[in-house]
Amino acid sequence: MAVLDGSRALHNSVLKHFPRARIQRCLVHKERNIKRCLSRRHHGSVSDLFKRLRSVEGEEAGREALADPERFLSRHSHKALESLHEAGEELITVHKLNAPSTLHTTLTNTNCIENPFRNTRAKIGRVKRWRAETDQAERWLAYSLLRAEKGFRRIKGYRQIPVLLKSLGWPSEAVEASLRSALGPPGHPASGGNGLHSTTPHPQAESEANCRTGTGQVNDKELHRNEDRDRQRVSTGFGTSPPSHPIAVVTIISRAERQINHSDHRERDSYSYAYSERRRRVSGAVHE
Repeated sequence: MAVLDGSRALHNSVLKHFPRARIQRCLVHKERNIKRCLSRRHHGSVSDLFKRLRSVEGEEAGREALADPERFLSRHSHKALESLHEAGEELITVHKLNAPSTLHTTLTNTNCIENPFRNTRAKIGRVKRWRAETDQAERWLAYSLLRAEKGFRRIKGYRQIPVLLKSLGWPSEAVEASLRSALGPPGHPASGGNGLHSTTPHPQAESEANCRTGTGQVNDKELHRNEDRDRQRVSTGFGTSPPSHPIAVVTIISRAERQINHSDHRERDSYSYAYSERRRRVSGAVHE
């Protein structure tokens, strides 16, 4: 199952690589697009109609809830009605799978993937000098995603995921494994695995938590000592391929971040000095 925002290129790519994929259109994006075609006084009614569409459960109830905005838009905007018809029944794919309504909050929009991307942009958005001859971009991306992973939580209604997998035709063994994972403690795989892709905090996150003082500030000296220890545990360095171990990624990037910030400060100081000298010379020439 794939939740898409309406991009035709993305739609075609998903079907090319996963021909049997069931596509659910993001109701948040569709609601936003429809509101752009309507006057502001109708926005509240559209929000109520889409809220009902997200809350109902089952295919029959989903079709009835989808018919309500169709009737409403037919009276107010032909363009908005065309936008609704463009998505068609992909707006109720989750309903047709008879997924529990508790899963609709997550599975009817793309917020799950947009949130880590927003956090990633917040981390790397201020980096301006990317070096193409190094693997700097890959390291920054790995670091940002690992930081975003610390905020991951189980989705609402996660215990009902096995019901959805069964509707999608997953093997019974996979459904049972998903059920064991849902009933188990968060952040631990159902069976086997290395746990690197779970929500359990990484050792680096634990070391940061242990290095905090009573005021909530990070003790830099202790944090640096832990980074050196982790670096010895996983020997790697700059100029090599990105390490597979999350500790190495975090420690290397945190050290690189400080180096980049330090060089930026020196560069800004040199620019400020040159600018001051230029102003002094210009003002001296004017006075003469």
